[in-house]
Amino acid sequence: MVLWINTIASKYSPSQSKWIMPQPLAVSMMNTSTPIADGQPVCSNQFLQEYLRKHHSYPDTFKWHKMEYFQINDCAIPKLTNLSACLKRLSLKKVVLIGDSQGNRYVRSFMGILRSQKYRCTERPSRPTPKVYSVINLKGINATRDKCSSCKEKNLHCVQAETKATLDFKYVELIVINGKLEAHQIDGNTTISTKTFLEFLFKIYFRSSFPDLILFEIPFNHVKRSSVEEFEIDLRSLMAALKSTMKPNTKIVLFPGLAEHESKRPKKAAAFFNKKYHGSLATEQIYKLTRAMWNVLEDDLVSETSNIMSHANFVNATKAATPIVIDGVHYKPQVYAHIMRTMLATMCFE
Repeated sequence: MVLWINTIASKYSPSQSKWIMPQPLAVSMMNTSTPIADGQPVCSNQFLQEYLRKHHSYPDTFKWHKMEYFQINDCAIPKLTNLSACLKRLSLKKVVLIGDSQGNRYVRSFMGILRSQKYRCTERPSRPTPKVYSVINLKGINATRDKCSSCKEKNLHCVQAETKATLDFKYVELIVINGKLEAHQIDGNTTISTKTFLEFLFKIYFRSSFPDLILFEIPFNHVKRSSVEEFEIDLRSLMAALKSTMKPNTKIVLFPGLAEHESKRPKKAAAFFNKKYHGSLATEQIYKLTRAMWNVLEDDLVSETSNIMSHANFVNATKAATPIVIDGVHYKPQVYAHIMRTMLATMCFE
């Protein structure tokens, strides 16, 4: 049985290695500027910022409807009606999704949303050629020489059928956030050192065409091997590298983790059945790491001038989704489609 930490007004303190539990806040989340839909505040980024500021967490109770989609109990998810207009308003022409196998499934859901919004996408070859760029001594990641990601990369050029608006989309695979990168070469003769693969992405690989929007699915299913303290150190280092290189208007959307389901693990994954990570089963550890992500980034997430956002605690949402789990870790497509639509709709809400 997983014992969940009370999420109301609690905050993790690494120095004390415990969760601090202040007195509950008797403050309504609805103020005069909060948009309302069906009697509930809308799950706008403004609402989520206010919620995080008061509770040091995002909403974490949900209601599923026939295992097709979920509602957030504390706010109403806005509708995603015109993605093209949203991207134009926010000046988002280059989108990158970084993530593991969960991220790859989010890619498919993003492509489905684009198709529903009358975008037509064509795949472009991965760049660059070995003469232009090669990776050397990439440790901790399943990478091969002359690849600019951890083996997988996808590049798409998309055009909206009616407005002719264009969107360049890239997916880069990532399975750890602290994979060591000893060196890399540019133009075949210049060697520059970077500490991690992500630092390489932000400082080198994206520098000639930095994305306007980064959809970042932190690979919690792999990162769960780290302790909360180790993860927070790695995340701080990652964000420092990103902030030092990103464009002022680049938006970053951080995806919360998803639950794992012990009862649905296949026989070939028997070694992971009820396996504990730093004393916790997989789902509880992913829950703790997701909370730690918000703890590290809270100042950025609640800042009115920040372009960094996250969303509700989807660990809890997917914990109840056992009937639509495929292999203990991955879900049927409707889960990724609903979460992706939710994240984009919140980002686009005015």
